[in-house]
Amino acid sequence: MQDVGHLSRAVTRVEPYFSFTGRASRKEYWLAGVLAPLGMYVALVVITSLLSLSAGMLGLAIFGGSADAGAARTVLGTIFGAVFGSVMLVAFVGSIVSAPWLGIATSVRRYHDMRASGWNLLLQLIPLAGIFFWALMAFSPSVDEDNPY
Repeated sequence: MQDVGHLSRAVTRVEPYFSFTGRASRKEYWLAGVLAPLGMYVALVVITSLLSLSAGMLGLAIFGGSADAGAARTVLGTIFGAVFGSVMLVAFVGSIVSAPWLGIATSVRRYHDMRASGWNLLLQLIPLAGIFFWALMAFSPSVDEDNPY
Protein backbone atom coordinates (compact mmCIF):
# COMPACT_ATOMS: atom_id res chain seq x y z
CA MET A 1 0.00 0.00 0.00
CA GLN A 2 1.36 3.38 -0.96
CA ASP A 3 1.90 5.83 1.90
CA VAL A 4 -0.02 9.07 1.49
CA GLY A 5 1.00 12.23 3.24
CA HIS A 6 -0.60 13.57 6.41
CA LEU A 7 -2.38 16.31 4.49
CA SER A 8 -3.92 13.79 2.09
CA ARG A 9 -5.18 11.69 5.00
CA ALA A 10 -6.65 14.77 6.67
CA VAL A 11 -8.41 15.85 3.47
CA THR A 12 -9.73 12.30 3.00
CA ARG A 13 -11.23 12.38 6.51
CA VAL A 14 -12.77 15.85 6.18
CA GLU A 15 -13.98 15.60 2.58
CA PRO A 16 -17.12 13.50 3.28
CA TYR A 17 -18.48 16.21 5.58
CA PHE A 18 -18.61 18.68 2.68
CA SER A 19 -20.10 16.21 0.19
CA PHE A 20 -23.76 16.13 -0.85
CA THR A 21 -23.72 12.40 -1.62
CA GLY A 22 -24.11 9.58 0.83
CA ARG A 23 -25.83 9.43 4.19
CA ALA A 24 -25.47 11.14 7.56
CA SER A 25 -26.71 9.62 10.80
CA ARG A 26 -28.40 11.61 13.56
CA LYS A 27 -25.14 11.61 15.50
CA GLU A 28 -23.19 13.01 12.55
CA TYR A 29 -25.91 15.62 11.96
CA TRP A 30 -25.81 16.83 15.56
CA LEU A 31 -22.01 16.78 15.71
CA ALA A 32 -21.77 18.83 12.52
CA GLY A 33 -24.41 21.24 13.80
CA VAL A 34 -22.88 21.77 17.24
CA LEU A 35 -19.19 20.91 17.16
CA ALA A 36 -18.27 22.45 13.81
CA PRO A 37 -19.39 26.01 14.68
CA LEU A 38 -17.88 25.66 18.14
CA GLY A 39 -14.59 24.47 16.63
CA MET A 40 -14.53 27.37 14.19
CA TYR A 41 -15.14 29.83 17.03
CA VAL A 42 -12.34 28.30 19.13
CA ALA A 43 -9.98 28.40 16.14
CA LEU A 44 -10.68 32.10 15.57
CA VAL A 45 -10.13 32.87 19.27
CA VAL A 46 -6.84 30.93 19.31
CA ILE A 47 -5.58 32.63 16.14
CA THR A 48 -6.51 36.04 17.54
CA SER A 49 -4.82 35.33 20.87
CA LEU A 50 -1.63 33.95 19.36
CA LEU A 51 -1.22 36.79 16.90
CA SER A 52 -1.86 39.43 19.56
CA LEU A 53 0.54 37.77 21.98
CA SER A 54 3.30 37.33 19.41
CA ALA A 55 2.96 40.91 18.18
CA GLY A 56 3.24 42.27 21.70
CA MET A 57 6.21 40.06 22.63
CA LEU A 58 8.09 40.88 19.43
CA GLY A 59 7.54 44.60 19.89
CA LEU A 60 8.78 44.44 23.48
CA ALA A 61 11.82 42.37 22.51
CA ILE A 62 12.86 44.73 19.69
CA PHE A 63 12.19 48.09 21.27
CA GLY A 64 12.22 47.39 24.99
CA GLY A 65 11.69 50.53 27.02
CA SER A 66 13.90 52.97 25.15
CA ALA A 67 12.92 56.63 24.73
CA ASP A 68 12.92 56.41 20.91
CA ALA A 69 10.49 53.52 20.91
CA GLY A 70 7.35 55.66 20.35
CA ALA A 71 7.61 56.16 16.57
CA ALA A 72 9.06 52.71 16.01
CA ARG A 73 6.21 51.12 17.96
CA THR A 74 3.72 53.00 15.81
CA VAL A 75 5.32 51.65 12.62
CA LEU A 76 5.58 48.15 14.08
CA GLY A 77 1.98 48.36 15.25
CA THR A 78 0.87 49.33 11.76
CA ILE A 79 2.77 46.42 10.20
CA PHE A 80 1.47 43.89 12.72
CA GLY A 81 -2.02 45.35 12.38
CA ALA A 82 -1.92 44.74 8.64
CA VAL A 83 -0.62 41.18 9.06
CA PHE A 84 -3.06 40.44 11.87
CA GLY A 85 -5.96 41.89 9.89
CA SER A 86 -5.05 39.84 6.81
CA VAL A 87 -4.83 36.57 8.75
CA MET A 88 -8.11 37.27 10.53
CA LEU A 89 -9.80 38.16 7.24
CA VAL A 90 -8.72 34.86 5.69
CA ALA A 91 -9.87 32.92 8.78
CA PHE A 92 -13.17 34.79 8.91
CA VAL A 93 -13.93 34.36 5.20
CA GLY A 94 -13.01 30.68 5.48
CA SER A 95 -15.47 30.28 8.34
CA ILE A 96 -18.19 32.22 6.55
CA VAL A 97 -17.84 30.02 3.44
CA SER A 98 -17.32 26.64 5.08
CA ALA A 99 -19.93 26.78 7.87
CA PRO A 100 -23.04 27.10 5.66
CA TRP A 101 -21.64 24.60 3.15
CA LEU A 102 -21.02 22.08 5.94
CA GLY A 103 -24.51 22.63 7.37
CA ILE A 104 -26.31 22.29 4.06
CA ALA A 105 -24.27 19.25 2.96
CA THR A 106 -24.85 17.47 6.28
CA SER A 107 -28.58 18.25 6.17
CA VAL A 108 -28.90 16.91 2.62
CA ARG A 109 -27.09 13.72 3.61
CA ARG A 110 -29.35 13.45 6.68
CA TYR A 111 -32.41 13.52 4.41
CA HIS A 112 -30.75 10.85 2.27
CA ASP A 113 -30.34 8.74 5.42
CA MET A 114 -34.10 8.97 5.97
CA ARG A 115 -34.71 7.85 2.37
CA ALA A 116 -35.81 11.28 1.23
CA SER A 117 -34.52 13.72 -1.36
CA GLY A 118 -32.10 16.39 -0.24
CA TRP A 119 -34.36 18.94 -1.89
CA ASN A 120 -36.65 18.48 1.13
CA LEU A 121 -34.27 20.79 2.92
CA LEU A 122 -36.05 23.64 1.12
CA LEU A 123 -39.20 22.77 3.10
CA GLN A 124 -37.47 24.16 6.18
CA LEU A 125 -37.73 27.62 4.64
CA ILE A 126 -41.53 27.57 5.07
CA PRO A 127 -42.45 29.61 8.18
CA LEU A 128 -43.67 27.49 11.13
CA ALA A 129 -43.80 24.31 9.00
CA GLY A 130 -40.02 24.50 8.77
CA ILE A 131 -39.76 23.70 12.49
CA PHE A 132 -41.67 20.45 11.90
CA PHE A 133 -39.40 19.44 9.02
CA TRP A 134 -36.29 20.34 11.05
CA ALA A 135 -37.51 18.22 14.00
CA LEU A 136 -38.29 15.37 11.63
CA MET A 137 -34.75 15.52 10.27
CA ALA A 138 -33.12 16.00 13.67
CA PHE A 139 -34.89 13.24 15.59
CA SER A 140 -35.99 10.59 13.06
CA PRO A 141 -34.07 7.32 13.09
CA SER A 142 -32.06 6.17 10.10
CA VAL A 143 -33.67 3.92 7.50
CA ASP A 144 -31.63 0.71 7.38
CA GLU A 145 -32.81 -0.50 3.99
CA ASP A 146 -31.09 0.34 0.73
CA ASN A 147 -31.99 3.66 -0.79
CA PRO A 148 -31.07 5.46 -4.00
CA TYR A 149 -28.88 7.95 -2.16
